[in-house]
Amino acid sequence: MEAQIRASQGHAPATVLLHWGTLAVIVLAVAAIYLREATEDKWIRQTLLELHRQMGMLVLLGLGVRLAVRYAQGLADHAGKMHFLFRWAALGMQVALYAMLFALPLMGWLATNAHDIKLNLFGILPLPDLVRADSDLADTFDDLHKWLAWAMGAMVLVHASAALWHHFVRKDKVLAAMLPKRRYR
Repeated sequence: MEAQIRASQGHAPATVLLHWGTLAVIVLAVAAIYLREATEDKWIRQTLLELHRQMGMLVLLGLGVRLAVRYAQGLADHAGKMHFLFRWAALGMQVALYAMLFALPLMGWLATNAHDIKLNLFGILPLPDLVRADSDLADTFDDLHKWLAWAMGAMVLVHASAALWHHFVRKDKVLAAMLPKRRYR
C-alpha cells in the first residue's frame, strides 16, 4: 500500500535530493577538471584539482547515504507494465551506475595516494592511504580513472535518454517521479 501511495506521488524527497545532488556534485567535479586544463596559473590549477578530489569524496560519501535511503525507503515503481527485458536492463543500469559511483572516486583516491599525496576530507579529516607511493601505479590508476569517467559519462547519457524515452514515448511517470516537486499555493 505504501509503495502504491508513493508511486502516485513520486519518489521520496530524500531520494530526489540525493539523485540531483549527486549529479550536481559530479558536474562540479568535471567542470573543475576541465577548467584546470584551461589555465596555466599553478595556484588555480591546484585549487581546482583539490576541488575535484573533494567532490569525488563527496560522491563516495553520498553513495553510502543513497544506498541507506534506498534500503530504508525502497523505490516505487513508476514504469507500469513493461517487458521484463527492459526491467532487467533498467536494474542492470542502476547497479552499474551505483558501482561507478563507487569505483570512480575510489580510483581517484588510489591515484592520489600513488602520487604520494595525502587526502583530507574537506581539509579536516585525514583519510587513510590505500596504496603506497609508486609513479607507475599512479599512471595506471590515472588512466583507469579517466576511462571510468568516460564510461560513466556514456552511462549517464543512456540513463538520461531512457528517462526521456519513458516520458515522451511511454508517457509513464518514471521521469516525473524523480523531478523535484514544486510547492504551489
